This record gives sequence, structure tokens and C-alpha cells, in this order.
Amino acid sequence: MKLAQESDADSLFWNNADKTLVVKEKAAQSANLTEWQNSAGTVLSSVTAAGGGYFSANVGIGTSTPARKLHISEAMRLEPISGSQPTAPSMGDLYSDGDTGTLCYYDGSTWVAVAGGTNTCN
Repeated sequence: MKLAQESDADSLFWNNADKTLVVKEKAAQSANLTEWQNSAGTVLSSVTAAGGGYFSANVGIGTSTPARKLHISEAMRLEPISGSQPTAPSMGDLYSDGDTGTLCYYDGSTWVAVAGGTNTCN
């Protein structure tokens, strides 16, 4: 397969200057930009036109052997939210309360303080 050059209007091309393979969406594209499938045609991972991603197996950040759906090696950062709680929460959601310094968990009906700060979820 010969890849197009960046000047072409193709959606898949090789950027020789950066040495990168580029996948560019077409105008008003709604299908996935990329899909990795197994031999049976099952989607293993994809990147949507909006930039979202899907992985059917465990994902590792800082590890090549993830043991859970999301396995993060070392520290993880939750950007603190100040002023109000997240809207439309779902059971299992987490956020860092920027006003109280508290880690908060949504139990399905209310935000519960997990640790730190004043143990209050604003």
C-alpha cells in the first residue's frame, strides 16, 4: 500500500517531516477514525471522529501489564472542582473538591467524602 503525501486530500497519509502516520477525518464524519479488529472482526479498540477512545481490554498508563480496566502506575491527578459538585453524576464517580480538599465518591444518591480535607463534599 502506498500512502498519500500530506498535500493530498486523502484521510490517511504519511507526514514525512514529523515521521508520523496521520488519520484525518472527512467533513461531517461520524464513523470511527480508526478501528483495530481481531480476525473475527470484533473491534478491539477505536478512536472516534470526536476524539473519544474505546478499548475492549485493560488499559495501562505507565505499565505494559495492566491488571484492571484502567491501571495507572504511580500517581494520578484529579483536577479539583471548585464552586459546585459535578452535574448528572453516576454511581462510582469521583471528584476532588477544590473548596474543601476532599476526595468525593457518588454512591448512587449522594456525594460521600472519602478522605482528606474537611471530609465535606460541597
